[in-house]
Amino acid sequence: MRKSDGGQKLTQAWCPFFPNGCPPTYELHELGGCSLNEELKFTCTLDRACQPRPVVNGIVVRRNKRREVLLVLRKGTRVQSGKWGLPGGGINCGEKIEDAIRREVKEETGYDVEITGDVAPYEDESHRLLNGGLIPFQVVASEGSDDCRNHIGFFGYCKVVAEPTEEPADEMTSRWTWFDANQVKELIDDDRLTPLDTAVVTQHVFKSLG
Repeated sequence: MRKSDGGQKLTQAWCPFFPNGCPPTYELHELGGCSLNEELKFTCTLDRACQPRPVVNGIVVRRNKRREVLLVLRKGTRVQSGKWGLPGGGINCGEKIEDAIRREVKEETGYDVEITGDVAPYEDESHRLLNGGLIPFQVVASEGSDDCRNHIGFFGYCKVVAEPTEEPADEMTSRWTWFDANQVKELIDDDRLTPLDTAVVTQHVFKSLG
């Protein structure tokens, strides 16, 4: 990513990730950013989004009268805005995968969750061996897309441990809802569930829809 000279603000035209301009959730700002950026000369909030950007999503499932999955309605981004998807987002510097999933689910829905299963059967101070309980994925930027970043990440299975105590105020989502298999099918038929989340939900939550 291009750095500024002396830390002054940059115009949107330079950005290699969003050639058509910044999404509303990303703003140019004064000096600062990721603690791993020693020079601290990046002026866009994307300074913390490595290329490719690491991301996570939580597969939160409950059984009330029927099996349901927790989905959020995306907004404030040019990528899949207006569609439903599994809660998730970027991994912060120094953050473990399971901590990122818990944080993102909390921020977007208000639910406190725990990751089911052992995520890392081996880890030391800085290295972790991940197991098959996580579902890895990759998103490759397509030509002409508003978002030219590549993404790699993981879906993790979660269970609810505490109900929301207040409405979340996340800029990337407008609301959350529990969906059963029939309701998910309606979303898919109406093209209102993101393609990647459609694949995950039909293969790992409601296999009868696959």
